[in-house]
Amino acid sequence: MAQRRNIVAMVAASQLLQVLVVSLATGVFFVLLGVLTITPETREAWAVAGGTWQVRDLPFLGASLMIDQTLVRVAVALATFNGLYYAINVQVDAAYRTELVEDVAAQLQDVIRVREHYLTLVRR
Repeated sequence: MAQRRNIVAMVAASQLLQVLVVSLATGVFFVLLGVLTITPETREAWAVAGGTWQVRDLPFLGASLMIDQTLVRVAVALATFNGLYYAINVQVDAAYRTELVEDVAAQLQDVIRVREHYLTLVRR
């Protein structure tokens, strides 16, 4: 019974790690995209408050860039929704499930096979 729980925990941890990596990559992408495309002048034209903190005057190729709390919050929200979408899509879509989940299942079958062989050798 404990072995079955370990296998379930391994599959869940693997899928959680995949979702976290996708979410983190998406969040970093949106922060970089926002920093590169939304200049302080654009932000002033839009009359967007920057939140409680901001880093101004980040030099990049002669342009003055800025990162602030609002940009990070929006990027985190988009990354969270993207991670949720990814997690649901992996479970529902057969193509994703074949590529991602079945690879983990095959690895776990190898682990179980090796463990059974090990237990057979120990019992001798």
